[in-house]
Amino acid sequence: MRTMSAETHRDPISDIRSMKSAGLFDPYIEEIIFPHYKNLERGLSIQFDFPVTALIGQNGTNKSSVLRALQSCPDQNSISDYWFDTDLDHIDSEPMDRQRYIHKYRVPSGNIAEVIKIRIQKEARGWDYFETAKPRLHDGMHPMPEMLEEDAPYRAKTRWRPIKKNVVYIDFRAQLPAFDILMSYQNRTHRRDATQRKALVRLRAGRLNDAINGLTPSISICGSDRLLSEVLSLNSDELKDVGLILGRSYKSIKLVKHDLYDYEGWTAKLESKGLDYTEAFAGSGEFAAISIVHELYSASMGSLVLLDEPETSLHPGAQAELCNFLIKMCKIKHLQIVVATHSNEIISNLPADARKLLGILPSKTCVSLLSPRASLEEAFSRLGADFTREAIYVEDKLAAELIKNALRAKGLDAINSVEVKVIPGGAQTILTRFVPVLADIDSRALIVLDGDQRPDGYQRSDFDSENLPNSFEDCVYELERYGISKKHIPMNGGNDRNTDHQLQQMNTILAWIRKHVRYLPGKDPEGLLLSMVDNRPIDDEQNTGDSSRNKAEWCRRARAVYSKCLGESINAVEILNYQKIKLAEALSDTCNYTARDVMRFVREVVEELFVDNV
Repeated sequence: MRTMSAETHRDPISDIRSMKSAGLFDPYIEEIIFPHYKNLERGLSIQFDFPVTALIGQNGTNKSSVLRALQSCPDQNSISDYWFDTDLDHIDSEPMDRQRYIHKYRVPSGNIAEVIKIRIQKEARGWDYFETAKPRLHDGMHPMPEMLEEDAPYRAKTRWRPIKKNVVYIDFRAQLPAFDILMSYQNRTHRRDATQRKALVRLRAGRLNDAINGLTPSISICGSDRLLSEVLSLNSDELKDVGLILGRSYKSIKLVKHDLYDYEGWTAKLESKGLDYTEAFAGSGEFAAISIVHELYSASMGSLVLLDEPETSLHPGAQAELCNFLIKMCKIKHLQIVVATHSNEIISNLPADARKLLGILPSKTCVSLLSPRASLEEAFSRLGADFTREAIYVEDKLAAELIKNALRAKGLDAINSVEVKVIPGGAQTILTRFVPVLADIDSRALIVLDGDQRPDGYQRSDFDSENLPNSFEDCVYELERYGISKKHIPMNGGNDRNTDHQLQQMNTILAWIRKHVRYLPGKDPEGLLLSMVDNRPIDDEQNTGDSSRNKAEWCRRARAVYSKCLGESINAVEILNYQKIKLAEALSDTCNYTARDVMRFVREVVEELFVDNV
């Protein structure tokens, strides 16, 4: 019997974490902080816990601006090349509060270098020039430590030097081949006529084809060589990865940069399954995939790779494969990769600490870091849903069915007016990821948790949103009763040094919990449904005992009703369908007082929040 190798089972995410812990990605940007930068919240901080990081957020949340700041962290780059003051766009920068940002990286001694770049506005350097400065303590920076020999190359006497790192920046909205630039994006009067454009392509296509096929090393027109690069052939690994992303097989792909159409651009020549064609016949997604694969294979070891909306023109399956490719190249070439994206498929393949969720809260006008470890549910909701709409969040599908049946008793308008959402990950995900965000925007949503999440000593009178703790310690204690620790409290820019602000945030969350969080009777939905079906009191041993025993009992009953053979499996869908039938039967039995009591309780819970809607 053939056994699978250990390599087959290797988890690239875990491998990359181990590599980072071992310092294999150094020098590595550990964090970037924005004391004053564009429309970002003062002090906003993004930590790069995992070497492939996704910046997530709706349009207008400054994701591209963060990428440009990262691009200019290394010494050889300046953000003034991309962001400068004009009469159309004025840069706000008071003399004592100039635009600035800080990046951190680890040096050989283990010290953390903190490098600030400030817009200095000196005529001799250019009004938009950013330069390094000595540590600014009021921006949270630390004084320079004692000089150590191993750190000498990374610092001067008064300041740390910027990180040394090669940068690869790709804006996929601008990844256009030469043919598309000519045919679709040049609107000068003499180029508006399609016939003239086609004539130019036909005139020079033969000579370009000769160059791609190695028949001529140059193309001279009016005394100038129009080939701007050598003809590049993708190697077998690159061809394989382009094929994996696009779901196709390629025999060869060649690239050349030129200005034969009087504008700089790339032409790609592809061979695939008997087809021989250029980017003029390829889709834009095909050219984008070729570009990123070749760029990352060409990048030097340890490069900083910044990708702006790499999902552009790629179908969902290709987007998922692209993320797998990024993880692979991160591991092979020790790349630090930061992606600004709207793609659910890309972020789905990344761990939570790689997902940084940016957004503008209703009470603010600047961009905040809503979550430094965004769950998929948080990210999906922010990208495609509105947190402020009427919704009920529950832990599992059976709890959702209990809620839906309570709503059905109020009629069609009730069931249509509220969305019941199951959040994978259970109570911990809801409490630590959803509640702080929902509270911060004062969402009208309702959360109904299983009974086993009810705090010890819980009384309904506890839910007084007006009577809040006065002290910091009491707030911490109260939130911990509900399963939320201090580290889950969202702060401005992730800054937890402001105790007054943290106390205010904790009180906001605690008030929201008391108004919007409720619990089902009993211990768990399975036990509660058993009590309803068997018409037993909801506080008896059947409902307050072991949750796993209650699940096993439903599995046993479902197996019997489906006439399963001994040893034959039964799946979760079959069990849930059986539970839904038994729930309907219990509710239709006018003598089943337990079922009626439970539904009355659930309806009252729902009506507390949605009285105007249901």
